[in-house]
Amino acid sequence: MSNLHLIIGFMNQNLHIQPRKMPAKSGPEDDELMGLLWGTTGSTCLQGSDEEKDATATAKKKRAVGANRTARPPKDSSGGLQADTASSVDGAAGASSIFAFMSGAKKAKSGAETKEMDKSESICLQAQQLKLQLEDSRSFTHVSLTKTSSLLEKIESRLAESGKTFVELIRLQGTGCRAESVLQNLKDSKAMLEGVQDLLEALQDSEASPATLQARATVLRNLNVALPMQVNNILCQRSIMALAEEDKLAEVMKFLDIDFKDTYPDGIASVLPTNLAPEALKVIATEFQSGCITYVINQYFLRDYAGDGGCLGSGCLTDVLSISPRLI
Repeated sequence: MSNLHLIIGFMNQNLHIQPRKMPAKSGPEDDELMGLLWGTTGSTCLQGSDEEKDATATAKKKRAVGANRTARPPKDSSGGLQADTASSVDGAAGASSIFAFMSGAKKAKSGAETKEMDKSESICLQAQQLKLQLEDSRSFTHVSLTKTSSLLEKIESRLAESGKTFVELIRLQGTGCRAESVLQNLKDSKAMLEGVQDLLEALQDSEASPATLQARATVLRNLNVALPMQVNNILCQRSIMALAEEDKLAEVMKFLDIDFKDTYPDGIASVLPTNLAPEALKVIATEFQSGCITYVINQYFLRDYAGDGGCLGSGCLTDVLSISPRLI
C-alpha cells in the first residue's frame, strides 16, 4: 500500500496532473497514453469509432436505397412529367408493325378472293358464248358435246372450290355484292350446260324417242335458250318416223298439215317461221313436207319385210302416195 502512494506522488510531482481534473480535450496520443497507464481506452477514441461506424452504415443504407429506387422521369417546363421518349417510340413502332402486318394480310386475302371471282366470271363468259353459238342457226351444228362437257366440269369445279368462299363473302358484305352475282352466274351456267349436254346426247342418239328429245328441248327453252329451227326440224322428222314405224300413215299426213297444229303442236307448225307472208310460208311448208314424205318412203324401202306380211304388200306405200299430193 505504501508503494502505491509513492508512485502516485511521484507522478503528480513530475507531470503536474490533478488527480480529479481531466483534460478538456485530448488527442489520440493522450488517449493511447492513458490507455497504457490505466489499462482502458479513452472515451474520445470510443466515440470517434462509433461515429465512423454510424457514418459507414448510413452511407451503405443510402446506396442500397438508391439502387432499389426507380428513377423518376424529369419534369417538363409546365411541371408535368415527361414521357419516356424511347419507350414511346418503341411502342409506336411495334403497333405500326402489327397494323402493317394485319393490313397486308387483309389485302392479300382480298386479292385472292377477287382472283377467284375473276376466274369464275371468265368461265361463265365461256358458257354464255356457247349459249349464243347454240342459238344461232349458222353455228348450231358446230356446238360439240365434248366442249360442252368440258366446260360443265369447269363450272362444277369452281362451285366446289369457291362456293363456300362466295357464300361467306355474301354473309359479310350482304346481298347485291359481286360475290352473290358470281355465284348465281355459276349456278345458272351449270343448269344451262347440263341442259345443252342432255340435248346434244339426244340429238346424237338415233334411238332417242321424240318424247325424250322434246322434253330436253323444253328444259332449255325454260332456261331462256332460244333454240334454232334445226332442233324443231329434227324433232318433227323423228316424230314422223315414229308414226310411220307404227304404220300410222294418216297421222303422218296430219302431222305435216298446218291445219292440225293444235292436235300436233310439235308438227310442221313448229318448224315454220311466223314472220313470212302466206305465199312465202306455203313454199317453205311444201319443201318441208316433200322432204319428210321422201324420207318416210325411203325408210319403208329399207325395211326388211320378209316373213311379216310387209307394208308394201298391204298397200301402205300406195296410201302414202295417195295422201301426199294434197300436202304438196
